[in-house]
Amino acid sequence: MKSKHKLKCGVIGLGWWGEQMCISILKSKLYEITTVFDSNLKRKNEFAKKFHARSSSSLDELFESDIDCIFILSPNQFHVEHALGAASLKKHVFLEKPIANTSKEANLILKACKRNNVVLAVGHNVRYYNIFKEAKKIIQSGEIGDIVFIDGNRSRPIGESITKKSWRFYTETCNGGPLIQMALHLVDTVRYVVGIENVNSIKRTSIKKYLKTENQESYSVSMSINNKQIFNLFTSYLAQESFYLNFFGTRGTLFVDPFNGLQIQKKGEFTKSSIRYKKNNPEVDEITEFYNKIVKSEMFDNPTPEEAVKNVELIEKIIKAQ
Repeated sequence: MKSKHKLKCGVIGLGWWGEQMCISILKSKLYEITTVFDSNLKRKNEFAKKFHARSSSSLDELFESDIDCIFILSPNQFHVEHALGAASLKKHVFLEKPIANTSKEANLILKACKRNNVVLAVGHNVRYYNIFKEAKKIIQSGEIGDIVFIDGNRSRPIGESITKKSWRFYTETCNGGPLIQMALHLVDTVRYVVGIENVNSIKRTSIKKYLKTENQESYSVSMSINNKQIFNLFTSYLAQESFYLNFFGTRGTLFVDPFNGLQIQKKGEFTKSSIRYKKNNPEVDEITEFYNKIVKSEMFDNPTPEEAVKNVELIEKIIKAQ
């Protein structure tokens, strides 16, 4: 079998997640990392050596280099600058979520990529988890009836490590704190599984007691969506590691927890039954889809850039809600 043509790519942003994504990029066997950039000179040079790539002296050098696409894995506040720079030189863009800190910046990115006819992929990797794909199939089959309530929690106790040296500390660079970093996954995945056609009401409660960050440390949000479902979400930089979405239907309930598995409680039963599913590497899957969109012009399964913008718009509405 003839091997696939590898795309040459650049990488911007070489923090912890940047390294994980570089590993996934190579694991896909579809790309060659040829050049990297980070504002931290030591880190940039170490990555260049580790991944056998060139260390770019500037963003302009990276944008102008002989590459097909750029993976932008930098902090939120740089997304608009980096994406516009890549698009202006006709480089396809893979942009780690959120697409931007604000919907205004997000729309600038969307328009620039369309104007320059480049592919824009936004890295909402949770959509690619097979556990959520299986959940969507079950819900669409009607097995648990019509969904009336959705409950989700994405929390990580990393708040004490967020100091004034971190971009996550400030509202201007991380709009909404755990809302835009973690709850965004819940919003996007609900959009994927059941859809969010409209949001009819939003009630928000937030608190800041233990941390000194500009953003609130914990948020609880209740929304009415699609004129028929209540969607509650909780996110916190204090609560212990949690990651789940539970879908309550008229004929049963589906419990979806990447850490603890997929379970169903059918109508009239008082216990949960486990459902098997095949685990996958979601990052490799989304990176592969990006490749197929560039090379084969295949449509995105999840998510479209327009959906990524809608996710940020909803986070903004939550922040402004009372």
